[in-house]
Amino acid sequence: MKIAKVETAWIAIPCDPPQGMSMGDIRESSDAVVRITTDDGIRGIGEARGAPLPEICKVIADEYAPLLMGEDPRATQFLWDKIRGCRLASMSPPNWAPMRPYQAAQAAVDLALWDIKARAAGQSVCELLGGAPRPLPAYLSKAFYVEGQSLEQMCAEAVEELGRDGYRHLKIRAGRYGKDDAIRRVDAVRRAVGPDMKIGVDFNQAFDCDTALATIKALEPYDLMWAEEPIPRLPKGADAAKGGYDWDERLGEIARQTSVPLSSGENHYTLSDCGSLISKGGIAYMQFDMTKNGGLTELLKVSAACQANGILMAPHHVPHFQIMPAAACPNAFIIECYDNKRQHPAWPYLFDGFPEVKGGFMECPAGPGWGMEINDAFLKKHGVPVKWDFAARRA
Repeated sequence: MKIAKVETAWIAIPCDPPQGMSMGDIRESSDAVVRITTDDGIRGIGEARGAPLPEICKVIADEYAPLLMGEDPRATQFLWDKIRGCRLASMSPPNWAPMRPYQAAQAAVDLALWDIKARAAGQSVCELLGGAPRPLPAYLSKAFYVEGQSLEQMCAEAVEELGRDGYRHLKIRAGRYGKDDAIRRVDAVRRAVGPDMKIGVDFNQAFDCDTALATIKALEPYDLMWAEEPIPRLPKGADAAKGGYDWDERLGEIARQTSVPLSSGENHYTLSDCGSLISKGGIAYMQFDMTKNGGLTELLKVSAACQANGILMAPHHVPHFQIMPAAACPNAFIIECYDNKRQHPAWPYLFDGFPEVKGGFMECPAGPGWGMEINDAFLKKHGVPVKWDFAARRA
C-alpha cells in the first residue's frame, strides 16, 4: 500500500452573529481539510486549525505532500517523524508563531494517515487503539460574548440548547471586562441552570496573575467544574523574545491557592510543552488539541503522560475527531461540543457521518476509520481548494 494522492482545501462560513471570547471574536466556522488516497483506493481524511487556513493548506500541498508520496500510510510514527524534520524541529518556544501552520498541517496529515490505517484493518480508529466505541459525556461550549445580548438572553439561549440535547455540563466565557464581569456572568448562569449543572469557565487568558487568582477565589462558592486558561503565555506587552514569565509555573501557583480545578493545554503545542504543564501547572484536566498540535500520534503520548500523573483528558474542540481516541483513552473525562448552528455551522454538512449528542453523551461512530467522509459537494460550494479533485463525487 502506497500513498498516491494528497488533496487539501479550506472552508470558512460566517458565524451570525460573531461569538465573542475574552480576547476576541469568533467570526467564522473555519477548517482546513486533507484527504489522502492510496494506490489501492483507500482514502483517509483529516482536519486542522490554529493557524491561517491558506498557510496550512500551502504547507500540506507544497512541502508535506512530496514527502508522503509513495510511502506506506500505515507507518504513522515514521511519517510523523519525517514530516517533523521538514521544519518543525528547528522551532521552539517562545517563537511559536512560525511553527503553527506546520504543526497544524502535520496534525491534518496525521489524522488522515490514521484513518487509512484503521480502514485498512477493517476497524474504527477507536478499535485500532484498543478501545470499544461507546458514548462519552459531553459538555456544551456556550455563553459567548454576543454584541447586544443581555445576561438574561445569554442564559436563556444556553438553557434552551442544554435542554435540547440533554447536556449535564456547560462551559461559559468570562473575563473580557474584568473580575466583576466574570463573577456576574457565572452568577447569572448558575442561577439559570440550577445547582446540579456542572459549569466550567474559560477565561481565554484574560487576566494577569493577581487578578486571575482573585477572580477564581471569588468563584469558589459556585462549585465550578474548572477554571480554564486564566492567564496568558506572556504578560501583556511582554517581548516574546525575552521569554516573559514561566506560564506553567505561574499557573501552578494559582492552582495551589484555590479549590477550583484548573484546565489548560489547548495552546501547548508539543509533548514537551505539555510535559512542562503537567509537571508545573497543577492542572486537573488536560485540553490538548490534536487538530492544532501534531495529530493523534502526539495526542497518544500526551494522554499517556497525563495518565501517569493522575490528570484527566478533556480534549479541546473538534469533537467529531476527538471522540474516538477519547473512547479508547482510560483517563478521558469529557468531550467539548457546541451549538453548531451558531458556533460551527459548517461541521455537520462538511463531514458526512458527523456524530450526534443524545442525552448529554456524544455518540462514538463504529467506523471504519473516523466514521466520516468529507462532503465534496458542500466543500465545492463553500470551500477554497488548494489541491482538490471533485471529479470523484460527480462521477
